[in-house]
Amino acid sequence: MGTNEQKIEINMNQFEGTSDQIAEQVFKIVILPMLQQMKAQDTESAKVFAFSIMWLGMSQYAQFFPTAGAKKSISFTADKLIEVLKQQRGELKV
Repeated sequence: MGTNEQKIEINMNQFEGTSDQIAEQVFKIVILPMLQQMKAQDTESAKVFAFSIMWLGMSQYAQFFPTAGAKKSISFTADKLIEVLKQQRGELKV
């Protein structure tokens, strides 16, 4: 570990709630701080890290569906994400 890196100790008992609440806690406690630290040091590494987290999450999510269902669900999710981004960025035409 480099001098600017921090070691994170994770107690699995610290996460509680519904599945989506636990996912949000893991994101806020583990993933987001790591992403922010990487972004401060090297934007490209942060981008690769974010992509890897997304890829790994999607691959696990896809395991719950037949291939066609996975494609449909992931495409729908990506479309919704872009729609929300456009709203947030004021890019939607009314």
